[in-house]
Amino acid sequence: MVKVNFPAIDLADDQAGVAVQVTSNVSTEKWQETVAKFKEHKLNKKYNSLRIIGFCHTVKPRNCPRFVKVQGFDSILNGLKTLTPDALQRLEQLLRSSYDFSKLSPLSDRDCFGVVLGVLDRDAIRHYTNVEGVISRYGERP
Repeated sequence: MVKVNFPAIDLADDQAGVAVQVTSNVSTEKWQETVAKFKEHKLNKKYNSLRIIGFCHTVKPRNCPRFVKVQGFDSILNGLKTLTPDALQRLEQLLRSSYDFSKLSPLSDRDCFGVVLGVLDRDAIRHYTNVEGVISRYGERP
């Protein structure tokens, strides 16, 4: 069973015994704080592995406990390459059910339509001839 929003972790798989903390940046302070909260809430009794994943910047930890694995975004991408289409679909369903992704880019339909029209209304697209202008042999306009 997968659960979300534990103290000190974002995602946990009880069967696999894995807990995951996802964050933008993993600094030394961040992973140490996460491990301290993990132990404080006695999650180390329930989960034998804690993965801390940084999307933007990740330090290579020193003196990190053996049960903790600090990973960067590249490890996620490499892991996704190994998943079957069925597993990817299950992952997508889990992600969609656990987070409202519209909050990441809260654009209204009107905003999105404006973006599309802005692209379509460029001179290069509206120009009625084959080319926008004449270029000489040397790349300069005559």
